[in-house]
Amino acid sequence: MENSQIFHDFSVSTSISNDSSSCHLNSSAENQSYEDILNNSVNNSEQNDANEDPESYVVVGQDFEEPVSLEGSVVKDDDEAYELYNSHAFRNGFGTRKGKKEYRSGTRIVRQRFFVCAYEGFKNPDGVVPKSFKKIDRRTGCKASVQFDVDKKTGVYVLSKHSRLHNHSMVPANKRHLIRSHRHISKEQLAFLTTFTCSGTKLADVLRAMRKEVGGEANLGFTVPDAYDAVLAEKKKKLDGCDSNQLIRWFAMRQAKEHDFYYDFQLNEENQLINFFWRDGRMRSDYEAFGDLLIHDTTYRTNKYDMICGPFVGMNLHTQNIMFGVGFILNEKAGKCFQNRGIVCVHGTLGKMLL
Repeated sequence: MENSQIFHDFSVSTSISNDSSSCHLNSSAENQSYEDILNNSVNNSEQNDANEDPESYVVVGQDFEEPVSLEGSVVKDDDEAYELYNSHAFRNGFGTRKGKKEYRSGTRIVRQRFFVCAYEGFKNPDGVVPKSFKKIDRRTGCKASVQFDVDKKTGVYVLSKHSRLHNHSMVPANKRHLIRSHRHISKEQLAFLTTFTCSGTKLADVLRAMRKEVGGEANLGFTVPDAYDAVLAEKKKKLDGCDSNQLIRWFAMRQAKEHDFYYDFQLNEENQLINFFWRDGRMRSDYEAFGDLLIHDTTYRTNKYDMICGPFVGMNLHTQNIMFGVGFILNEKAGKCFQNRGIVCVHGTLGKMLL
């Protein structure tokens, strides 16, 4: 009864239309059954939904854009093997991770090499230190992977097994550049970033120019946080152990000779020097006399390590600048608390006015 009413309403609406295409639709509907009309309506609705969903082409447990297996591919080393599978992953919309290595008995010669989907396995919560925030665990236990057998004589990598069955949806084409395994900053890009930042240009402005040059963020190959991390890591590399150790030894030598000399330094998790501070007896006496006004300036970067020079400056009775302490910090945000701590430890207070 409901189907008859729907068809009746559909016929009436098309018959009162003056458009020729509507009349044609009405005559075609008369030659179709009620079930055909309803089925066509449902199919059209599903097709429209699929066109709006960028991941609609994904079918769990099936091959995706590339049904051709990579089995039989031959590469010369581990890096090329990973690049082969990672390129395949980018074209199909998923990320990759480096899996385990198997060695020949009694040696460190690789016999087999595995690369897996980024969704492979599950994270083990046991033994993990609780954190104030929790990252989303996106692993689904996916079994997609590749296996390379290393030839004993030639050492080439031969892809012997390629499992392509995924149990998760694929990333749409317009978002694949955000997958972790497909993001990389080349040496040329890093040199470009560091050169302009050392010249005083803000990193955000440099990235904006790079995005415009390559035609958008999708063609850049990395994200904004990746750029900041890479530039910071490049700064840390400049702080080699020779100069850092020599500086600390010089501070210790001066402290042994001068009872009023004070220094402090800060290391990161990798025992690399990131911040240091010092002051001598003259600076302390000046602070005790003229420490009501304390100016902390962090605008100087004129050194080969690109560290921020943060002097603590005051003013005497002749309106002349006097130095209360000097510090170098690698990161202004992280070093601010360290600098304030140094002044408080040495002089007991930050002064009545801090600028």
